[in-house]
Amino acid sequence: MDKTPTAALAEQLSRLDAAMQDFYTQDFSDETAERARNKALKQALLALAGSALRQGQPAQAEQALHLLAQHTGCREDLEILAEIMDSPDGRLLAAFPPSQTLLAGAATARWDDFDHAPLEPPAPPASRTIRQLQLYAASCLQAFCQAQALSHPAIAQLLSHLYAIEHAASLPAWESEGAGLALNGSGDPPPADLAQRLADQGLRDSFLELVDCVVEVGLADLHGADTAMPASFIQRIEAILLTHAVALPAAPETRA
Repeated sequence: MDKTPTAALAEQLSRLDAAMQDFYTQDFSDETAERARNKALKQALLALAGSALRQGQPAQAEQALHLLAQHTGCREDLEILAEIMDSPDGRLLAAFPPSQTLLAGAATARWDDFDHAPLEPPAPPASRTIRQLQLYAASCLQAFCQAQALSHPAIAQLLSHLYAIEHAASLPAWESEGAGLALNGSGDPPPADLAQRLADQGLRDSFLELVDCVVEVGLADLHGADTAMPASFIQRIEAILLTHAVALPAAPETRA
């Protein structure tokens, strides 16, 4: 009988917990080998937490992070944590609210001179163009709406517009088209019937903030700037989804 995703994650976590406990009883040939094993186990815990979030299992992700925090107690552990957080899973988990208390406070109080912030998400690679980032943001909005059973013509029109950036010949023209939508992320109130549905489901604030952030991903650096703002908006978008236990979508790639 196939295991449920929750049961499979729990089994993996149990194995990693046992492996971490066993790590402290092992004899290593040298410090390099010991550090490599320590890092491999911590990477596995981080990957498990990331996998749990992508599957919409925040409770399992928090358990994995709790175990990781339990085994972050010395300066070398902090150095390893800083290294592994500089990864796709690390960036994902930096947007997950429990990570801030579980990891950021794990041991840093013991090392006042440790000046690396392990939970600082790295900037996206240069190959991630503004179009790719906007496509990913749009897919996050779509995932949120699907998870919350939210549908409305204004949402469909906004998503259609956002996805159209992939092949837009003129980004300024694309921006102008979006400004005229009923739902445009510019702070204007949503259509009345959509606003009522959002209020009934207790989603008004989260949804409107999500829409604003999604739209800003494509607009922040639209006219030639190269700032960290799109990445900051992506981080906030991911945090909103994770807060509502919505699994993050895979980032789409633009086609030539």
